[in-house]
Amino acid sequence: MLKNIAGIWMDQSKAHLITFRGTEAVITTIESSYKRLSREEGKGSTNTRFRADAFSNNEDNKQNKKMLEKAKYFKEIEKSIKNLEEVYLFGPTNAKIEFLNLLQEKKTFMGRVSKVENADKMTRNQMVARVKEFFDLKK
Repeated sequence: MLKNIAGIWMDQSKAHLITFRGTEAVITTIESSYKRLSREEGKGSTNTRFRADAFSNNEDNKQNKKMLEKAKYFKEIEKSIKNLEEVYLFGPTNAKIEFLNLLQEKKTFMGRVSKVENADKMTRNQMVARVKEFFDLKK
């Protein structure tokens, strides 16, 4: 019987969870709700409002929002892997390392992440092939 395994290609904005039903790959996408380039009416490129009654830089607010959204994003991924025995993380950004650090703080996930690797942007087929190769799954 196949182990309950998955590969996760992830960056800061989305994660593709690749699991298997028999030999068939199932890809579930989890997206972060944080949008890096959101701008409000009347704000310049530094998010400083140009009006007589409001002139403030919202860097702290932006950082807090980003942290909250990232925590929510990681929590969604965490919920989706809670029943897995083994997980392989890969992707182009440090999001995979940040997620691994979060998992290592929890006893329930100790030892479940078998490897973390850098990977460029990939097509769905390339992701599936990489996960199959990692877990040595033959067709």
